[in-house]
Amino acid sequence: MNILITGAAGFIGSAIVELLLQEGHSVKACARNPHNLPRHPNLKAASIDFSAHLTAEDWLQQIHAVINCAGILTERYFGEFSQLHFQSPKALAEACVQQGIKKFIQLSA
Repeated sequence: MNILITGAAGFIGSAIVELLLQEGHSVKACARNPHNLPRHPNLKAASIDFSAHLTAEDWLQQIHAVINCAGILTERYFGEFSQLHFQSPKALAEACVQQGIKKFIQLSA
């Protein structure tokens, strides 16, 4: 299964990535710092800007499931919580609906 995971280098996301790779899945990993991602033949790092408008074309080509683990504990600028914890996950979930992706998991701080 091809799985998109956001927040892939974070505490929760990195554990999920490791488990998915052990189970033989292909992972498209989105991380703020892709250098923190493991090297693995079934892992493809992706750079996706959560502050930009999200479209299904940007995110979900050949993806079967999405796990959103992106999150922050403190804001660097006003509105960052809203963007990262509400607007982006909402847009991502809507894009999944548009693309017919029925497996969407939201895990965040």
